[in-house]
Amino acid sequence: SDNPSDGDDDEQSAPALTIEPDRISMSDFVDPERGVTLTVTGLEPGDDVEFGVDPTSGQNVDPATLPAVATDEGVASTVVYGVSSADATSYIGDFDVTVDGIDDAQAQAGSETAPQAAAADDVVGSFTVLSDEDADDERDGDRDDDADGDDGRDDDRDGEAGEDDGSGSGS
Repeated sequence: SDNPSDGDDDEQSAPALTIEPDRISMSDFVDPERGVTLTVTGLEPGDDVEFGVDPTSGQNVDPATLPAVATDEGVASTVVYGVSSADATSYIGDFDVTVDGIDDAQAQAGSETAPQAAAADDVVGSFTVLSDEDADDERDGDRDDDADGDDGRDDDRDGEAGEDDGSGSGS
């Protein structure tokens, strides 16, 4: 057989990581209801995996390890968010995400024999935490609670138009 490590072919889809969203404002990142959702598909049901989250832009933030267990569909998921909302700016920058626990024996066997197989076994990605101003610029004001209008750059005027409607400007 020309298949030394079972699973490198397409019988089972290779594990794949999705990160949603991959760019997030610091305010959303410190909101446990929002945060960044990390999902791996293509696992065996019941697989234990760990999502490693490492700051890579010199942030003064500890790396995090978040465990997850694959469902019957072979999907493991968790949400990562900043726990220190008082110091949300400390999260601004890039974070690398790695997934550990995906068939370690297979990954080690693959990495010694074929570099391409090793790359497929390393499930990695990244996301970026932006300042609220940068996130607002990227999003173009699609949230109503964004800047409270105090930064003077609210050029889409969605807030002002709403106020004028109810104030009876023509008495």
